[in-house]
Amino acid sequence: MKKVFILVLKSLFNPITLITIFAPILVLKINYFKLRDDLTNTFYSENFLELKELVTNNKWADALVDINIQYVVLLVAFIFAILESVVGIITILRNYKVDDIIKKWSEDTKALLYLVISVIFILGGVIVFLTGGLVSPEQIELFKLNSASPLFTFLGTHPPPFSSHIFIARVVIVIYAGYLTYFLKNTLPQVLNEQNI
Repeated sequence: MKKVFILVLKSLFNPITLITIFAPILVLKINYFKLRDDLTNTFYSENFLELKELVTNNKWADALVDINIQYVVLLVAFIFAILESVVGIITILRNYKVDDIIKKWSEDTKALLYLVISVIFILGGVIVFLTGGLVSPEQIELFKLNSASPLFTFLGTHPPPFSSHIFIARVVIVIYAGYLTYFLKNTLPQVLNEQNI
């Protein structure tokens, strides 16, 4: 039970998970919140009337800000996931002979599963980003409807639409981050020790 708890904590504090879950609020939306707060000031609201209307009442503006923030967070989390995978592989290659690793890993189911999942994740992610399937008029409309009637609000922010492609992709990245943490911290050392590479 203690090992499971430690693994869950490691997964939660994995940079990929932290970026995916908390970056939209803690980093990217802070300026937007500050701007909305400034526009409640009489001086700004009188001198920047159109800006106030755009930032505080325009659901399209909120939807576009939201989808852009979600997209940037997804892209950064994806890059971190690739980097973490590559760093783990480089660490192994520095300590062991490449020929031995290829031979031993080809005989280990857990190692092969990791390689297959990682290749599918990375190639799939690159294809999704390059084809632009995450942002379409339908997806933007979904964010607009969500901005107009969010499920709940917390400290001035609200969750993205749970059926949006970007949210689903973020969930996939969080799951992969947990799997990556488990593999690099638990499975990989066992595989290397058992096979005496």
